[in-house]
Amino acid sequence: MPTIYYRPAYVALLILVLIAGCSAAKVRGPTTDGVSIITGIPWSIPTGVRLSIHATDHTSTLTKQENLGRLIQNTPLIGRVDAAQPLELTRLDALLEQDRHLNGRARTANQKRILDLLNSLSPIALLLLRENSQDAFLIGWIELIQILQVDDPANRIPALHTWSQRHRQHPAEQRLIDYYLPAITENQPKHIALLLPMTSPFGEAARAFYQGFIHTHSADQSPNKPTLSLYDIGENSDLVPLYYHTAIKRGADFIVGPLGRNAVSALLADASPKHQTLLIGTVPPDKAASHLYAIGLSPEREAQQIAEQAFIQGHRRAAVLRSRSKWGARVATAFIQQWENLGGVINSNYAFSPDAADHSNVIRQLFSLDKSRTRAKKLHQKLNVELKYSLRRRTDLDFLFLAAKAKQARLLTPQLRFFHAKNLPLYATSHVYSGKPDRIKDTDLNGVIFADMNWMINAEKISSKEFSRNFYHHTQLDRLYALGLESYTLIPILQALRNNPRRRHFGTAVDISMNADGNAVQHLTWARFEDGIPVLLEPRVNFTNNRQ
Repeated sequence: MPTIYYRPAYVALLILVLIAGCSAAKVRGPTTDGVSIITGIPWSIPTGVRLSIHATDHTSTLTKQENLGRLIQNTPLIGRVDAAQPLELTRLDALLEQDRHLNGRARTANQKRILDLLNSLSPIALLLLRENSQDAFLIGWIELIQILQVDDPANRIPALHTWSQRHRQHPAEQRLIDYYLPAITENQPKHIALLLPMTSPFGEAARAFYQGFIHTHSADQSPNKPTLSLYDIGENSDLVPLYYHTAIKRGADFIVGPLGRNAVSALLADASPKHQTLLIGTVPPDKAASHLYAIGLSPEREAQQIAEQAFIQGHRRAAVLRSRSKWGARVATAFIQQWENLGGVINSNYAFSPDAADHSNVIRQLFSLDKSRTRAKKLHQKLNVELKYSLRRRTDLDFLFLAAKAKQARLLTPQLRFFHAKNLPLYATSHVYSGKPDRIKDTDLNGVIFADMNWMINAEKISSKEFSRNFYHHTQLDRLYALGLESYTLIPILQALRNNPRRRHFGTAVDISMNADGNAVQHLTWARFEDGIPVLLEPRVNFTNNRQ
């Protein structure tokens, strides 16, 4: 279907156009090759995906759960992010044993706990658990949760039928399966309206999002795919509510947008939207509603994920070095709040000037290097002898969180290493990566650990079809393009994700779940700069036969 394109206009002119029944100019969306979206995990390991597992140091004193827990914890495919899962395996074993002695509603409740626990495990952990289990009932539970995680009903229904034939003696109750099935019902709208500031200072960002969205729409081969309308809301955020209501009056049953902090605030201030809406931003807790969702590139959420990852890695004492800017303050605050909520402590916290080239003074303060020099001077005065000494940074730090953009990080990292932080792990948000691999410019970032979309880090292993029409490849706007691409795929399953916050959509660009407020949570991929190039720390398994 063609895309209807509405140019920005003054309120009065737009009202006159509506009254007169004039239609806006039509432009055809760009035609693209098909795009393959990963919409879920198949119920069994597909052909072409092989897992080689080598377990060592298994002793007779270890229980089955300890053996498997050690295997899951040490397998390179998973990494330390699943370090807590051996405890979950012990709990799972207890639930399975308890299930044998229950009946009625008590058994249904227990079985729901089994599925919830399995749903909380990573896809790779589930595969490893299935590969190493001899328990037919456990294998059945694993295959069942994988079916319930599949987003495509065309695959889900026959998979359930096959599962019931394979596991005729399985204790899973039908009412339990019925409980989960409504949560994975898709709701495909008929007419989607996009509210984007195409002619505004945010125009480039809006166009990148739009191109990703229209790419996936063009590749959608469903006969029931929705019609798209694009409303250019311009730069006057006061007009956003008018565009919103106009789109609804013209038949849209789902709204995507607006894009931009002020535009989102203007829409929510006018009145909470009464129709299905996916904001490109954030839903504040006091504005949460059952029909309101949001997706965006949130540096605050990235900072929170860094805190979680660092804590999982065993770190407890952090230092923070942030840009002296509004952005730096927001990111650092999000990190600190999450870190302290987890039980970590902040032992050093300083801000650097984003325009400076020499950061030696603030780094000396960050690492308390001046105190080392002061101690040496006091000893010299007391002993009245010349002393040879070397500056030592404070020893009560496990890692450093760096809230900086790419250009700033390239200056700061070598200086941090110079001032005795060579062995101190450095974590940063995706903003340290420009989006284009550059061995020369990014050599100074070697060792920095950061989180980003799989789309950005693992780009070379994603099918070339997804990039064939992507003008934004290897630019920072590529993240917004990917966000648009994934947003179209998410729309039919937003309610399903919200109903089950543990459920995850496994996308081409990024994995996404939904929290209770309706905000999309991006599960980012971890990488570290080595020889100036981002290298995956947690390899991602693609559950399709045509991808390696």
